[in-house]
Amino acid sequence: MKTKLFLTLFALMGMLLFSAAAHADELTDLRAKIAAAGASWTAGETSMTHYTAEEMSEFLKLDLSLPDNWEDYVENTRSFDPPVDMPDHLDWRDVDGRDFSTPVKDQHPCGTCQTFCFAAAVEALIKITRDNEFIVPDLSEQHVYSCDGPVPYTLFHPAIYMEGSGAADEACMPYSCDTGYRQACGEKCGDWQDRSVNISGWKMYMFPDPETIKGLLQYGPIVAGFQVFADFRDYTGGVYEHVTGGLLGGHGVAIFGYGEDEGGGYWICKNSWGLDWGEDGWFKIRWGSGLLGFGYQSMAINVTADSLCARNVAPAISGLTLDNEADLADGAAPVIGFDYADLNANLAGGELWYSYDGEPERRYGTPLTECVDTLSDGKNIGGFTLDAPASSAAEHTLTVWVRDLCGADSNDLSTTFSTGASPVDDDDDASDDDDDDDDDDFGAPAEGGDDDDDDGGCGC
Repeated sequence: MKTKLFLTLFALMGMLLFSAAAHADELTDLRAKIAAAGASWTAGETSMTHYTAEEMSEFLKLDLSLPDNWEDYVENTRSFDPPVDMPDHLDWRDVDGRDFSTPVKDQHPCGTCQTFCFAAAVEALIKITRDNEFIVPDLSEQHVYSCDGPVPYTLFHPAIYMEGSGAADEACMPYSCDTGYRQACGEKCGDWQDRSVNISGWKMYMFPDPETIKGLLQYGPIVAGFQVFADFRDYTGGVYEHVTGGLLGGHGVAIFGYGEDEGGGYWICKNSWGLDWGEDGWFKIRWGSGLLGFGYQSMAINVTADSLCARNVAPAISGLTLDNEADLADGAAPVIGFDYADLNANLAGGELWYSYDGEPERRYGTPLTECVDTLSDGKNIGGFTLDAPASSAAEHTLTVWVRDLCGADSNDLSTTFSTGASPVDDDDDASDDDDDDDDDDFGAPAEGGDDDDDDGGCGC
């Protein structure tokens, strides 16, 4: 029995070693072809490398079909006049140092690229509309995918659904397609309508020229479809263009910008294959690359404050606590907790604000990404380590509030605490017990306290 088990394990190890060696040879061959073609991208081991062509087809389900009334949705490219004086380079991840993107996600072997690229663009457009790069909206791809109709699945499906019904937050219907189970639409949260955001409109552009896409990008990211070839699996950086390998299927991504190098123009795109593919989940691709040309279907999305927040109700907080009150006298930075109620789920990814003694307001260093419950009676959260007061006063008043994704502020909560600072008396005073002649002064706040970039509570 042991001999049989050993032989089985030995055979499996041999197969794995053979597979690894074969793929190493394939990568060597691919790199040689990239160099021979004069292309400016690199190939290597990625999260997609070991998928077969058949397995890759599970990721690549973008259908080219048009709805029956497609004339109502497809815009004539000639009717769009791009803005004049467009910049030579645009990247919505870095607009004067401001990042309007949200974290890269992973669709797993499931044909949901259309929903992921749409959510990526809308999440960024929420930040742009709010003119706030700090917030982190997180929409439920599963909600849209499960509720917007059967396959075959096109870019029109999420567009039509998100305009009519909206998309709820991730916690309303967490992604489950990676488990191989497509949830039924009825499994979304019961209050999904109250916590959904809608787009206000969209237009599809068929085979747009680069100037049209560049013009649309001046207003925010757009979504685009293209045909994926086998060599794209191994992309690790640079400006991709098809070099070798067969066609695997259609794919949807979000375009976040453009640029130009010695090889010509390229698009800056966000994929949905996780952080271990490409440039931390992102890629650049040459204009017009591949079958039909990159972005042969491109869609511009409109988002307004009304479409995002028409049903918004401001969050409420109560029960402010100082979790380390005993340590404050020794100069520790305050650690706070509070109860919150958030009927529209718009606090998730929102902001915590505070101030001391009427000083300028400060924002806690990380978004409230873990505040996902929509409660009317409140849920207690804590562990927020704030910056220490700037003033050296012995007594302080701390005021705290939260701000949701729509920019609605909660009520204020205040509490007082002592830092333990005390005056040093003059030697002239009969009650003086100092040993020097220095004038009275107040103790400075202790150094080395935590800052508000610490992870804690629902800001982790």
